[in-house]
Amino acid sequence: MDRFSKENIDKLVLMPRKGAMARFRKLMGPTIDFSGLISGLFVIFITFAFSLSSQLLILSVILFSLQLFFFYYIFIKFYRIKINEYKIDIGLKKEVQFLFVSDLHVGKEYASTNTKRLNKIIQTINNQNQDLVLLGGDFLTHDIEPELLEQLKNIKGRVYAVYGNHDAEYLEDKVEYNIPTEFINAFSKSNIQLLINNNTIQTISGTKLNIAGIPDLYSKTFNIEKAFEGSEKGAVNILLSHNPDVIDFISENDNIDLILSGHNHSGQIYMPIIGAVLPMPTKRRWLTKGIFQINKNTKLLLSQGIGHSGSRLRINTDAEICLVTLY
Repeated sequence: MDRFSKENIDKLVLMPRKGAMARFRKLMGPTIDFSGLISGLFVIFITFAFSLSSQLLILSVILFSLQLFFFYYIFIKFYRIKINEYKIDIGLKKEVQFLFVSDLHVGKEYASTNTKRLNKIIQTINNQNQDLVLLGGDFLTHDIEPELLEQLKNIKGRVYAVYGNHDAEYLEDKVEYNIPTEFINAFSKSNIQLLINNNTIQTISGTKLNIAGIPDLYSKTFNIEKAFEGSEKGAVNILLSHNPDVIDFISENDNIDLILSGHNHSGQIYMPIIGAVLPMPTKRRWLTKGIFQINKNTKLLLSQGIGHSGSRLRINTDAEICLVTLY
């Protein structure tokens, strides 16, 4: 069976839930973020409404203290961006460096990257003085925001990108699974080249890179073989795919050195032993963050993402810019 046939893609791509479930997820984030405050007020209410023991109010104090802890993440850590360096051995004689950033989630929604936060992200990217910047999709949260997307033109250097599931509003009932022309038209104001089943050949420190990008998996229009058509033999092959479930379609014969993905946000709330607390949008819960060996020839770098979805909480995860060093 052809890897990229409709039959095989329908079989392997895990599609998101839509409709009522998508609307529920919008409410779930703020509910989690302010759960300490909501629960504390509820305890006070039932204590006085039903003349319960005043000792129960100790529980409300504990819940309010938890909310103070959450306030740090909601109003302070939300604006903190971390640079994490990833050194990846692919057998190069000379090091190559670039930046990888995924999941900006700009918008006016509660947990979205607003203008203030976006400007800080762009400034932090530019402060790294890297000539090549790769962007892994999910620029939007829900609505198309042309003014915010246009600000991305302020990123310095050579910038290439792929789009993600939020950019095509795949969680909406009305949307068919195809190329999101409305987003692409708005994104064109950023002057950033979108890679849609095609590639660009770039040279860094004397090393040539074939950088290929595919549509988000939910589009069901992706084709890795087509994406690398016309690429240069002997160069480093890098694949940009928003969704890490692309590993279901990778063959050793593709000779892809590195896949760059995001999408999972590392679960946003990550606990030892338990792992990701919130539901994961991919088939494998172990796909959270870091470097994974996919096959003999291919490694995957999975970014924790720089934005938030639903909730502003990031506990034991970073809103990160990936400084990638290939050697």
